[in-house]
Amino acid sequence: MGFDREDRIREKLVREGQHPKAVVLTCSDSRACPETLFEVEPGHLFVIRVAGNVLNSEILASLEYAVLELGIPLILVLGHTECGAIKMALSHQTKQSPAASPFLEKLLSNIISQIQNAEGSKNEEEALRSHTEGVVSAIAKESSLLRTAIENKRLDVVGGIHDLRTGKVQIL
Repeated sequence: MGFDREDRIREKLVREGQHPKAVVLTCSDSRACPETLFEVEPGHLFVIRVAGNVLNSEILASLEYAVLELGIPLILVLGHTECGAIKMALSHQTKQSPAASPFLEKLLSNIISQIQNAEGSKNEEEALRSHTEGVVSAIAKESSLLRTAIENKRLDVVGGIHDLRTGKVQIL
């Protein structure tokens, strides 16, 4: 994108406001950029990024804002292969030792709880899928506002896995 084009897009978004078509809750991994992955310009996605695409009260509030205030009809929970947070959680789960800080402990516990809620052994691929599906389920379970929007057919919540090697997204 050329600088002049970027300026025009930015000015238009400031003038007309944002009207994104989807929310993407994804990891903060620098290799997993939703705008680049889906080849969209600024303003098309409402992106929430946090290590391991975990769900907490601030993330839920951001999702509720996007649906309530911006009228966004789709939430995509997007995990990705080679996720450092998933790897760390799997390692942490087997060590049974506290993390380096209470904040990191909470993040890892969040991921581990989603992984443990699913059946079966947990290699990295299974853990990623379990965690992503767990976050999708937890969105409606934790937020009555989002659950109501889903029940009233105003909102869809789906999960996906972004393969960093191929660039493809598998919708779960």
